[in-house]
Amino acid sequence: MLKIIKYIKLLAQFIKIAFQQVRFIWKVSELHHPIITIFGGSRLKSDNIYANKAHNLGKNLIDRGISVLTGGGPGVMEAASCGASHGEKGAKTFGITVKGLDKLEEVNPCMDGLITTDYFWARKWLLINYSNGYVFFPGGFGTLDELAEVLTLMQTGNLKFAPVIVIGKEYWEYIEKWSKESGMANGLILPENFDFIKFTDDVDEALKILIDYLEKENLLKKQ
Repeated sequence: MLKIIKYIKLLAQFIKIAFQQVRFIWKVSELHHPIITIFGGSRLKSDNIYANKAHNLGKNLIDRGISVLTGGGPGVMEAASCGASHGEKGAKTFGITVKGLDKLEEVNPCMDGLITTDYFWARKWLLINYSNGYVFFPGGFGTLDELAEVLTLMQTGNLKFAPVIVIGKEYWEYIEKWSKESGMANGLILPENFDFIKFTDDVDEALKILIDYLEKENLLKKQ
């Protein structure tokens, strides 16, 4: 009897997860395309140089009809969302957060829509799988995990190759150095899996890379 109850609970949880994912997939897939996901730390203040860059990038993307996805929190996510608010040409800014995370960080007020999942893996899956490019600003373990996830999925062929822009050359210096001098030097990271990653401090350069890619893929009309 206890086993039956256990299986019923597992089945109920599975149905809940499946229903939730289908609903969220529908909401994200209905978002105006193309979509760029912006990742970054929640603890950066609004006057931080990287928050300013994220705000600038969000504004430039939305002005070109490119929707912006973030994790829905403060810091870099809020800066990008606020820059991308009041979008034109149908583009919007959406956030995807996790139930209970609002106890640790406030949801930012600048989004056109918010999705709240029950699981971190579901949030990350939605942020990654419906985007046409990825921008990573300085952040902590969560941002590093998201960067590694994107690169791993691309390396293994489970995610289409798309621009991966890493903003903050000084901040990410040791990651870039490790990738080249340890990973590539020992044959653990292949050069062709590193070509699509760009470390830069220049938001205009990041924007150009993204737009050139979107135009090349016929995802964005030439300006």
